[in-house]
Parts: sequence; structure tokens; C-alpha cells
Amino acid sequence: MNSSFFRNTTASPAEPFRSNTHHRSLPVLLTLALSVLSASVLRGQLIYTTNDNSLTITGYSGNLTDLIIPENINGLPVRAVGTNAFGGMGHLKSVTIPNSVTRIEDFAFEATGLEKVILSVNTATIGKGAFEFCSDLTDVTIPDSTFFRLFRHFGGICQAVG
Repeated sequence: MNSSFFRNTTASPAEPFRSNTHHRSLPVLLTLALSVLSASVLRGQLIYTTNDNSLTITGYSGNLTDLIIPENINGLPVRAVGTNAFGGMGHLKSVTIPNSVTRIEDFAFEATGLEKVILSVNTATIGKGAFEFCSDLTDVTIPDSTFFRLFRHFGGICQAVG
């Protein structure tokens, strides 16, 4: 970081800090910066938001073909895959949803290149069109307890699984 960014308020505006006593404001600045960033944070290549001590995956900036969503990030459980989080990502071929995820929101994986999906027993809700236009999706692992509740979200693909 450029040291001329932080200025001594008692010195001339062009003079950078020269004393450690003026770095006391650094924690305050870092706290402010972190609070702004906490709304949407990038861990590796997953983008997520924090709400009520849990996380929602809202996007992905990588190019992995086989993705395993983690159970938790920085000690907080991943509870949901957000609306259109992976939509249109043709390179994505398989995804494993961890036990911590209870909700996959609308269009979360719409129009991806998914061929394989593994859901957990805790996946209780799948939003409208979550796997719509996933024409290559032929291998879906759905726990028995949630199969019928999720049937409509996979369209004709579920017929091949059932």
C-alpha cells in the first residue's frame, strides 16, 4: 500500500506519515473497509454474502469444471446458493452441494453445462428454474427424502433418474 495515502493531519497535506503514533487510525480504517466488503466477499473464486451468521453463495468467478461447495467459509455455514449464482456458466460440469445448504434459489444453475449434481439430505428447497436449460444433466443424486419435493425443478431430467 502506498504510504502517501495516509496523511499526518498536523503536517502539510503533501507530507506522508513519518511517526508510528499516527497509525492508530489504521484499525478504524480497516474496520470500515471490512464492513463495506462484508456484503459481498470473494473466497478463492466463490462470491458470497453474509446474512444472520450464515452465507449465501451469490456467484463464482473461476473456471473449474467440477465444483464442491464448502460446508462453511471462515467459520460460517453456507446455507444457500443464491439466485442465478452460477447461471450461464457453460464450463461447469458437476457440482456437489454440502449438507449445510438447505436452499437453492431461483435459476441458481440455469443454463449451465452441468452433467452431474449431488444434493444433500438437507436440501429442502429448490427455487423455480434452478436447473432449467441444463440439457446435459443426466446424473442427479437426490436423497429419497427429498426426491418428490424436488421433482418439478428438474423437468424431464428426473424421469431418467427415477
